[in-house]
Amino acid sequence: MSREVHKLDKGFTVVEMITTVALIGLLVTPVLGGIFNFYADIAAGNRQTLIALESQTMLRTMAEDLRVATAIDATNILADPNAPSGGWITSSANRVLIISTPALNASRNFIIDAGTQKPYRNEIIYYFSGTNLYRRTLPNALAGGNAMVRSCPPGSTTSSCPADTLLSSKFDTSSYVFYDVADAT
Repeated sequence: MSREVHKLDKGFTVVEMITTVALIGLLVTPVLGGIFNFYADIAAGNRQTLIALESQTMLRTMAEDLRVATAIDATNILADPNAPSGGWITSSANRVLIISTPALNASRNFIIDAGTQKPYRNEIIYYFSGTNLYRRTLPNALAGGNAMVRSCPPGSTTSSCPADTLLSSKFDTSSYVFYDVADAT
């Protein structure tokens, strides 16, 4: 018994299969390239947006701290057990900025030193660690009812001493120029 082979039973030849796969590859490659470029553009846009938001937050925080500042201090006055050896020193080279602000209570009223009749002073320290910009807060312990909470380095946090605020993880350089009342550098 011989069986008759019909053209429909044959299937594809190797040449037909290779040609079909090559054509499908040529058609799919631009589509996959477009999809890859689309997602790469989205990722780049997200990175730019995050950097812009981080920059705005950092500048807004620093501007607000400087707006209410009573002074830019050369060295910190308040005790900080987590300070570098020798304490904090405002310096562009060391990338440290010490800002004195009035001590406020929970109602945002000044806490006045009865002896001097001036507000107690808290300190805010901006410092760098690698490419990270941090904000440390040092409340004046003598100011009863002080609303500011002491912050600590990220590795030394406790429930009573939360981590310093990370303002930027991609900070490269900084420089400070200070002017006195006579507008002299």
